[in-house]
Amino acid sequence: MLCRGVPKDTARFFQVSNSEMVHFLMHNGVYPLYSDGNLFYFRQTPECKELMSVYRQQISKKGGK
Repeated sequence: MLCRGVPKDTARFFQVSNSEMVHFLMHNGVYPLYSDGNLFYFRQTPECKELMSVYRQQISKKGGK
């Protein structure tokens, strides 16, 4: 379930505003717990960290963002 607003302890979450990264993470089974407008909060887990790294590598290979 996605909660609206900001988590109390933001240091325990990755903050993602890139909608393409949000979709990539969700497509790979990692979902945000909070949303505050265009900012999504994903729990800091090894799986989430690894997927964010994979996404960045894919983007850099494409010469994108």
